[in-house]
Amino acid sequence: MLQRFVKTFGGDPNKREIEKITGIVAQIDALEAEMEALDDAALRARTDRFRARIAAAAEGLAEETERLKAEREPHHSKRSGRGQSEP
Repeated sequence: MLQRFVKTFGGDPNKREIEKITGIVAQIDALEAEMEALDDAALRARTDRFRARIAAAAEGLAEETERLKAEREPHHSKRSGRGQSEP
């Protein structure tokens, strides 16, 4: 019954996912001719640019993770002290 409700009011979630993925596949296929035209040096250069973008994004994520850990740390230490008697 729930599946019938979902399909009636929300559509088939599998179909929506396939449509989304199909769009991504079309974008990748559109780049195929461009990538095949590149020589090895150009592919290496493009790979280096991708690696730099990934490293920059990862650096930002690492900084954000550390900030969140620092914010959580004082709260975490208060919780761990509950229920323990002080000497």
